Amino acid sequence: MFIVNKGIIEVVVDGRAVAQMKEGSYFGEISLLSMGEGGNRRTANIVSKGFSNLLVLYKNDLNEVLNNYPGMEELLRKTAR
Repeated sequence: MFIVNKGIIEVVVDGRAVAQMKEGSYFGEISLLSMGEGGNRRTANIVSKGFSNLLVLYKNDLNEVLNNYPGMEELLRKTAR
């Protein structure tokens, strides 16, 4: 999972920009949440508009966070839908 620390990121679906993300936005949660459930579903491409700085949250780290904050998983799943 990636968190936008600085910069602007575009979400591209079928070659068309459909959204922009800025500082504090995140992406890749769908992939992490669906790992082990029969898929690593990819729904879009991400393109940086100039310089961007991203933070990475690995699956093991996300699992640790979700163990400490159980309501967070449902919030991420809702956002992913």
